[in-house]
Amino acid sequence: MDDLPNKLLLKIFYHLNCVKNIINVSKVNLKFYKVSNDNVIWKNLYLIYIWPYDKEINYDANWKIMFKKKIGRDKIKIKDIKKKKKYYSGFFRNG
Repeated sequence: MDDLPNKLLLKIFYHLNCVKNIINVSKVNLKFYKVSNDNVIWKNLYLIYIWPYDKEINYDANWKIMFKKKIGRDKIKIKDIKKKKKYYSGFFRNG
């Protein structure tokens, strides 16, 4: 797995669409940790779990930090959030 390019891992992790899965994958090794913390992944998670309930978005922010702040501030438990239709950003359209 260490031979896989980061871009391919990013595509795989992007489609996990579950915070728990991303957190678990980040514990495998340092490479997975770095890829799983990519802003693209956390933007996708934010738009799936938070955006349907809170439309306030700062596009220049670190998406993981913003996600954690919203979860903590609103005392939202991930398991209590009903998954909405997946937001498609078009990030991997040409790849």
